[in-house]
Amino acid sequence: MSQPPLPQPPSFSLSVTFNWIQFVAGCENELGVLFLVDARVAQAQDEMAYQWLKGLGHRPIIVLTKMDKLGNNERRSCVAAVQKRFQLFEDDPVIAYSSLTREGTDALWGAIKTALVEPAS
Repeated sequence: MSQPPLPQPPSFSLSVTFNWIQFVAGCENELGVLFLVDARVAQAQDEMAYQWLKGLGHRPIIVLTKMDKLGNNERRSCVAAVQKRFQLFEDDPVIAYSSLTREGTDALWGAIKTALVEPAS
């Protein structure tokens, strides 16, 4: 059975980001962290937040959103560019996702199900 598409995340204001940081820092029983990054504009603050999450002991799964907004050449190089920019290892998970085309939906649901079965330690 096919899973329903997941919605694109909204953009957040800086004040909401600070509340999010306080929430994540206080989580002790999380099952995993999905780290959403706009594929078109990964920013330095995304990099810093990712490294911060890793420093807290999380192993975030990067979800590159809005992949449908990229042309074919950009799509091919996007994941590699994020892996380099975020200093990822080969086994660090990155999912290319689009709610419009449903690209990556199965991979994203698979990551969520895996996190539910095998909670992060």
